[in-house]
Amino acid sequence: MDPMTPFPYQLELIAFPDSDFAYAIDELLNLLNTFPEILERLEADLDRHALVLKQARLNHRRACAGTPHLPGLDDPDPLEAMTPSELKLGIGRRRMSAQDVLFCLICRYFLDGVKSVSARGFFAESRTVARYFSQQGRPCPAGSTITHNVNLVSQATLDLVLDRIITTIRSRNLDDFAEVTLDSTAVRGNTAWPADSELIAKIARSLHRGLCQPILEDVTTSMASRIDVWCEDIEAARRSIRLASGKGAKAVRQHHYGLMIDAAEYLSQEMGGILDHLATWEHGHRPGSRGYQRWMEWQARMTKDVSQLDSLIHTTCRRVIEQEKVGTAERVLSVADPSIAWIEKGGREPEVGYRVQIAKSARQFVVAVSVPEGNPMDAGMFQQTCREAFERIGTTPATCSADDGYAFKANQQWLARQGVQTKSFSGEIAGEEAWESKPYREARRMRSSVEGLIGQLKALFGFGRVWRRGLEAVKAELTGKAIVYNLYRLQQLVQTC
Repeated sequence: MDPMTPFPYQLELIAFPDSDFAYAIDELLNLLNTFPEILERLEADLDRHALVLKQARLNHRRACAGTPHLPGLDDPDPLEAMTPSELKLGIGRRRMSAQDVLFCLICRYFLDGVKSVSARGFFAESRTVARYFSQQGRPCPAGSTITHNVNLVSQATLDLVLDRIITTIRSRNLDDFAEVTLDSTAVRGNTAWPADSELIAKIARSLHRGLCQPILEDVTTSMASRIDVWCEDIEAARRSIRLASGKGAKAVRQHHYGLMIDAAEYLSQEMGGILDHLATWEHGHRPGSRGYQRWMEWQARMTKDVSQLDSLIHTTCRRVIEQEKVGTAERVLSVADPSIAWIEKGGREPEVGYRVQIAKSARQFVVAVSVPEGNPMDAGMFQQTCREAFERIGTTPATCSADDGYAFKANQQWLARQGVQTKSFSGEIAGEEAWESKPYREARRMRSSVEGLIGQLKALFGFGRVWRRGLEAVKAELTGKAIVYNLYRLQQLVQTC
């Protein structure tokens, strides 16, 4: 099937092997047959990205239009300025079809990635994957191609897929969604444990690598050599901090932290001067060209690194040298992902990542996944998560249950205004008589089952940690995993009915 074939796609269901993965793919293809708007929305995501790339190419050509051409070669046709809304896609290189992208999205989140050794083995050995791409008349894409295209799927498209799965579940009478239960869980981010010495050393190395980029055309060679001296001092202090142990280790670490902070301050001052100098440097790139774009991205990245280094110097000096208690909200926890937070939940080990809110139905389907910024209290996220769940199931449930972390009078009053009959948080809010009634006892039973759902999500689909970075990317990854889980759960119920 040609990926440029216009809609609607004519999907032929495949006789897959007897496996959980094959059942999930079978449900996916049934879903696409029933709701062709999913592929239309996904195709629009791919087109949007292609138009952005085309706009960048046109900007580069316009920027180079005044460049003298070699003798004997004709000048290219002049380009008229066009707005993004006026751009149209032509026929270019083949790309993955929308259906293939969605198929690979299910593969990626079913396997929790496509680049690992086990995932590559699965793609090579899976009869389901081989049969699918054989029918499409195309080879299976490489892991990097799959990752790139799956990352182009917008959050709106993922939400649409999740909506249509819930619609399918309701149409098959597998769940009436009369009960919704909420809970939160810590999800580990894609970052190392935030030791200040390691973070300072990482930023120092990043700044040194930035000064050695070809884009600078050797103008910073002497500057990079001076920066290298401070980087070596920082690296030596980092090694000494890691190796310190036994009696007096705290004093040794404090001493080397002092040396590291001194070297980092000199490094920050040097980089500030270098960036000021390069801000007025005649780089020779025309606005709109690829070189100009790379130059602006380089400046933004280096400026951000210097800002993070200054923040780390300040908080490390307070925490280690002055022995002051510094809150996690003030600290830099990751160089790679600025959106992560320090998550402490109950008596469990703390995580560096995200505090994710999950809403489920009585038959153990995920109906909402909310990923807030930072580490907000559960009570403050209750209404937002409920709104998302109620909108997705298309009705107000008769029962809504959550643990004591959500027990806030305003949340109970909000549920009452929405028309929820049984509102189970804790005995203190509900009152003793209501708390011991049959609906509340049933709600408490449902509330305890959410732990089992979260356990399955983490054990089967890697929901306990994420590979992508940044708030929006993490939400997209967790929504994708919820989609795969719902397809898996749907088939479980179909086979037992």
